[in-house]
Amino acid sequence: MIELNMSRRNIIMIAMVLIVLIGIGQLIIISEAISQLNASQVNFSRNLRSVTRTQGTQITLENFDRLDSSLSDLVLNIKRTRNRMLLVRPLVNVFMPGYTQTLEASRELTKATEAILEGIRPTLFYMVNGEEDGTVVTQVSSAERIIELFTLGRERFVTARYHLIRANDRLASIPLQNVSSEVAATVLEIERFHAQLSQANDLLLQLPQVLSVAFGLDEEQQYLILAQNNDEIRPSGGYISTWGWMTVRSGRITSFDYFPTQLNSPVPPSDLNIDDYYPIPEWWIQYNIPIYAAWDGSWFADFRKTAEMAHWFYTNGENQFPNIDGVISIDVTGFQYILEALGEVTVPNFEVAVNSQNFRQVVYDIRAFGDGPLPHKQFVGDLYKTIFEESQNYSHNPELSTTIFDALLRSLREKHIMFYLVDDASQQPLDILNWSGQLADGDHQDFIGVFDANLGNKSNSSVIRQLTYDVTINEDNSVNSRVSIMYDYPSTLADLDPAVDPAYHGRLRYGTLAQIFLPPNAQVNLEALDPDARFVDLVDHDTHRAIVAIMNLPFDTSKRLQYEYVTPAQVQQYGKYRVYDLLIAKQPGSKTEEVQVQVTIPLNTKFISATPPIATSYLFKDVNFGIYDDYRLDQEIIEFRLSLVEDIHVQLLFEVCTKRTWNGQEVPSECEREEEE
Repeated sequence: MIELNMSRRNIIMIAMVLIVLIGIGQLIIISEAISQLNASQVNFSRNLRSVTRTQGTQITLENFDRLDSSLSDLVLNIKRTRNRMLLVRPLVNVFMPGYTQTLEASRELTKATEAILEGIRPTLFYMVNGEEDGTVVTQVSSAERIIELFTLGRERFVTARYHLIRANDRLASIPLQNVSSEVAATVLEIERFHAQLSQANDLLLQLPQVLSVAFGLDEEQQYLILAQNNDEIRPSGGYISTWGWMTVRSGRITSFDYFPTQLNSPVPPSDLNIDDYYPIPEWWIQYNIPIYAAWDGSWFADFRKTAEMAHWFYTNGENQFPNIDGVISIDVTGFQYILEALGEVTVPNFEVAVNSQNFRQVVYDIRAFGDGPLPHKQFVGDLYKTIFEESQNYSHNPELSTTIFDALLRSLREKHIMFYLVDDASQQPLDILNWSGQLADGDHQDFIGVFDANLGNKSNSSVIRQLTYDVTINEDNSVNSRVSIMYDYPSTLADLDPAVDPAYHGRLRYGTLAQIFLPPNAQVNLEALDPDARFVDLVDHDTHRAIVAIMNLPFDTSKRLQYEYVTPAQVQQYGKYRVYDLLIAKQPGSKTEEVQVQVTIPLNTKFISATPPIATSYLFKDVNFGIYDDYRLDQEIIEFRLSLVEDIHVQLLFEVCTKRTWNGQEVPSECEREEEE
């Protein structure tokens, strides 16, 4: 009997060992499947980035075929990995916590992506005329057909939304407290992709209605046009030197006109006080005639608010087409992009051939040597009318139409063209696309945005601005921040700039009324203000706090503005990990500028991943962080070097490494053990 019991125990032990060995073998097989899955995910991500970073009209069906193929490969590998996990799911949950839910979330996201690609393929096929190697050819007159095709794809976009909801549920169920750093980084990346895909899908669902409104398919639309001179930059673009209107019906511009801005052009509201509607801040430029603060260039960093104020100014004056449906802004750089696409245009009445290279020279020569300030504005108005006419005439030339559309997309991306629609429902997709010059909220993340206002000349094309942002993350999740803005006004650049001439275009020195936007709860150290800048005010907005300062920069010199502040509770807990988010806002009308971001993570932490890719990371010792007199040893610095072409989102994931003891002896921390493994 005893021998029988021993035999049973041996059999049970052998069976358990076999189960464990089989399980381990399966885990090895699953590990190989995961490696293949990771490779296919990398391939899909690479093709997706290729499509999203390609200028709109350069996308071909071949791009989408590669994306579709890599997506199919990803779907196949997800299915293969799921099937191999079925027999040993309990072991996977023990040895690889969170991976099952991550895989299921990925599966739902791939289904959503498949549905979206299926939904937009008919539109893309139409736009390239059915040619596999053809690029996107967009004509305004084809808007009605494009809207029909997007409407046909709506069912697939609804399906995508269903899978996106399921993916969100799977992501919410992941036990972040227990997952490895690799899984945590993967989950964070999937969450980013989920947010982007959800936003894109919402846009596709709304797009037919928005395009119908914008292109006047149901009824004619009237647009106010603001031409902003970003050589004399303002927070939301530039000084408004000329203006116009246009009407759009059935996808075509049916009429338009352009005028120089003067005392009564457009006609201002006669019996209305701007302070009753848009109170002018005490720190802003105090115009001799306050009503013009609503037109010449506003203090708002959010273009939508500037557009609302211009709309109020125009519609309350006795102007043509008082029922304006929207406001379109375009600056000098945007027109240069369009001129580059057109090649060259000749302006009637002036008989001057203008291209993207000589455009500014011609305008400033007329301003300098003409009879007063009006002739150059009249020339600019006539030039802009000519550009509209040329663009319309070339609408039946697919190649040139595509080049012009490419220039428009570039201008929209870089905030040299911006749209505001009076209808709130139509405006929302423009905000999603970041085509409205919207100032993003600063209350759910760290935030930095520098918005200048030129105080008297037209030198912004010759002033180079560089931003350095240093952040030290504290153990309590607050951050110590130092923002440095370097302004360089070199003669080597300005001597070649037709806008820099004190005899005709304002004083030689550059002056700026700068607004530096921070998170709303940032605590600015007023005792450490930069001596080169005259501090004006701290202004609290709903979702930001702004430092306002005036700086004067002599010709051929450089200066730096620098501010230090603390923002509490800025880093988010992410299971046993932490996530730091930063949004860097680009000023409308500004040229591309270089940005350097350095993030110092706390002691006893380990950097895991970041987006965009980091430039470098290193350790430092015995460094004193400015006014805070806070010495830290062996902290890791993560450095980003970025070009601010559009708003940039920076995200960083790191892990807090807790020290452990065993029998009174210190043993490696969890982070150190992962490194050893």
